[in-house]
Amino acid sequence: MENTMRAMPVSYLQGGTDILGSLQEQIAGLKPGDKKTVYLLKKAGFTAEDFVFDIIIDEVRVASDEEILLGYPVQVDVKPCEEDCQCYKNDL
Repeated sequence: MENTMRAMPVSYLQGGTDILGSLQEQIAGLKPGDKKTVYLLKKAGFTAEDFVFDIIIDEVRVASDEEILLGYPVQVDVKPCEEDCQCYKNDL
């Protein structure tokens, strides 16, 4: 996702509410290094049109008690982007 979006990798809490449940179902149980094509289909009512993308799992870790209580991942030790960072810039 980060290559297409030119953004940092996405973190989420499995079972939380920060990403669609149908997406969580498709990636549940994947391990670091696993690759999968994910489908969010219009007929399922999730998007205005079919949305298909590939993902690669970088890391899987156990959620902290705080994350479970909050329902979303807590970013710790995230380094800020440098001035020349391309994370959120697109090629348009």
